[in-house]
Amino acid sequence: MGVVTTYITDYIFPSIVRGIEHVLSANGCMMNLSATYNRADHERMILQRALEHGVDGLIIEGTKTALPNPNMALYRALKEKNIPFVFINGSYPQLSDCVQVVMDDHAGGELAARTLLDRGFTRIGGIFKRDDRQGHERFRGVCDGLAQSGKSLPDDQVCWFGTESRGTLFQEEDTCCLMEEIAGGKGPEAIVCYNDEVALGLCAALRERGCKVPRDVSIISFDNSAFAGLAHPALTTLNHPKDDFGALAAQKLLHMIAGEREESAVLPWSLVERESLGQA
Repeated sequence: MGVVTTYITDYIFPSIVRGIEHVLSANGCMMNLSATYNRADHERMILQRALEHGVDGLIIEGTKTALPNPNMALYRALKEKNIPFVFINGSYPQLSDCVQVVMDDHAGGELAARTLLDRGFTRIGGIFKRDDRQGHERFRGVCDGLAQSGKSLPDDQVCWFGTESRGTLFQEEDTCCLMEEIAGGKGPEAIVCYNDEVALGLCAALRERGCKVPRDVSIISFDNSAFAGLAHPALTTLNHPKDDFGALAAQKLLHMIAGEREESAVLPWSLVERESLGQA
């Protein structure tokens, strides 16, 4: 079995892969693990190898799913060879009929917005990822959640980043302006972060400016990574089921290989409240 994720050793990916491997090994399957590093050219090489050398099935995390993907011909070739595949985390609009296991990112954004509104926050900002659909859906969910209470996300309080710029996110002009406004007491009271990695980076960058979380700004993020509970302050975040998520994808792939019909799964987020979320 081929397993293709954007990253392998970072963040929540080891837990997802562990869930996949547990199910596959229990069913006597060998796992061949590859990473795209969220690059379409890496994805292309991996898919070409899978087609040339043969696999029984694939679990694939889509690469830069908010952008046009140049590898559709390879996915069509997989279908023609009757090689089943299951998408995880993100998939492509052109392949919307394919089986996928994803989180309900729009509903997650709505949950984050409602949580902040319930705490009395009215000035809310956000940091989202521009080249993955998850970032777009989380942003859209936050906007819809705020709109239900007559609120909105002002453009100048939202920052976007891409895969290649994630390492310099807190040196970017837009992000620096947002943090300076927070330090001056004129910025958002709370920020929704694309994931825990971004939230932790934001906490560190704010600390360098003399700001404290949640005294000066509250933070809520996504994924409930291993670092979320160990951070100072510990992050309020939405929980990604990780091991169970990977296990479900593996189970669906095995059923498809056995000739069974499978449906996509959209999983709910749940809130894990910790110290990064204060009260307005």
